[in-house]
Amino acid sequence: MCTRDNEIRSPGYEGSEVDLRAAVWHRDCKRKVKGRGSLPIGWESKDSVRIRCSKCKEWFDFDTKDLRINYQLATSLLEADAKGQDGTSCSFSLYMVVDEPDLAPNSSLFQLIPALHAILVPSSFPLLSLLRLQLLRVRPSTSDELAHLDRLYAIVASASTLVYPANHPVLAIVHAEWGQILTQTFQGEAQDMVSGRMVKSVELLRKAYDLCQMAFGKGGGIEGMKVAEVLRGLETEIHMARSAR
Repeated sequence: MCTRDNEIRSPGYEGSEVDLRAAVWHRDCKRKVKGRGSLPIGWESKDSVRIRCSKCKEWFDFDTKDLRINYQLATSLLEADAKGQDGTSCSFSLYMVVDEPDLAPNSSLFQLIPALHAILVPSSFPLLSLLRLQLLRVRPSTSDELAHLDRLYAIVASASTLVYPANHPVLAIVHAEWGQILTQTFQGEAQDMVSGRMVKSVELLRKAYDLCQMAFGKGGGIEGMKVAEVLRGLETEIHMARSAR
């Protein structure tokens, strides 16, 4: 999980303005690309806080009610997952639901993520942690579902890069997972689609291997060895397919 404190302010800072580990969208920003602003420390105990937009530079009042409710549900869900109380892995269409019927409707992972994403930038806690959890829970069974997962990994990888240092293991693991998930194939897929995905997978696995070496040292440790093995097999498969044409 990527939380924050008063001392660690890099790399999740935009200059000295926005802590991307705890940032909200400025919905009324007048700029074409919506701005964002940092949640002040201690916002959890306040009904409203003043935030400065990174784009239009205006100060705006932020009502914390919806965020506080969903934040509490999200942290409870993450704590349950850490204790192994979340249940088994789910199909692509059925996301994990907190097993407490008295909770609000947004208690499911499927509902919490869009609810939080409407408020928080993807790199913020607990949204980024929920996105990572979702990636570990989904099991694509079609090329369309895999394409959706590909887009989700792109969001998580980009967000993680904003808040973790370059040598952090999370970056290596996310890219390794992303590259490996794209090696899946499904019956009836067009060969061009499969080939394009394999090429992208090789690029991601090469990057993952480099990140593993940054995180775990020369050779990339056990994770690096796993990535290298998958990468060699995939490169051999692509080479054989091209030779057969």
